Amino acid sequence: MVADMIDPFADEDIEGILVAGVGAIPLGHLAAKYLLDTRGIQAIKAVWADKKEPKGQEIVRHGFKRAIRDKRVLLVDGIVNSMFTANELLREAAEVGSEVVGMTAVAANEGVSNTNLKIPKFSKLVEFKYDIWTPEDCAESGPCSQGVKIVDDLGHGKGYKEDHPDYPGGYTSLLTED
Repeated sequence: MVADMIDPFADEDIEGILVAGVGAIPLGHLAAKYLLDTRGIQAIKAVWADKKEPKGQEIVRHGFKRAIRDKRVLLVDGIVNSMFTANELLREAAEVGSEVVGMTAVAANEGVSNTNLKIPKFSKLVEFKYDIWTPEDCAESGPCSQGVKIVDDLGHGKGYKEDHPDYPGGYTSLLTED
């Protein structure tokens, strides 16, 4: 799987990997190992940006900014849905002077492309269609207007619940204690 994610960038001189914490950290390290094993690169670092409260991503770990500063980096992610995290990674890379050669993901919403991310290349293994609703659109004509429950223990549901405790559709959990 990692080969399928990285091989579309075979012509690129990749000097670093940047991922979003925490879910994509293993993918970043697998991508770096693949590059080391297949390209004869002597050293490459995979670093991550941590989740920032209340929302966003930020490179905060000691030495991580230095590891990708002024380098050609590949962004690696598991799922790219609304492009929020991808854009946060692009912002962080720009802040340290990294040149983003592209982005690869396991899965991406059908609207995600290199054009709307403003990067040279975007690659994904799987494409899906998932509607993205602003709170206003959801309340007016989306699932929120129909009383659909929001999952509060995965993704952004927890934050939404904190900001909208009186949501009329209610909340549900996908995680169980069994």
